[in-house]
Amino acid sequence: MRSAFRLLTVSGIDIKVHFTFPLILVFGAIQWGGQYGAPGAAFGALLMLALFVCVVLHEVRHSLVA
Repeated sequence: MRSAFRLLTVSGIDIKVHFTFPLILVFGAIQWGGQYGAPGAAFGALLMLALFVCVVLHEVRHSLVA
């Protein structure tokens, strides 16, 4: 993926993020911020980030076991 940048490498596995990933964080902030204001926006962005981290950990574990 040329449009992605590498965040880090875990056991030789590159963790890359597409340049549009911040749009997902903004989407979560808008969804929660509309109802709950600034604290909700921060929560929505952190929620999207936590989901990303969980999926990455899950997939890296698959790679390490294989």
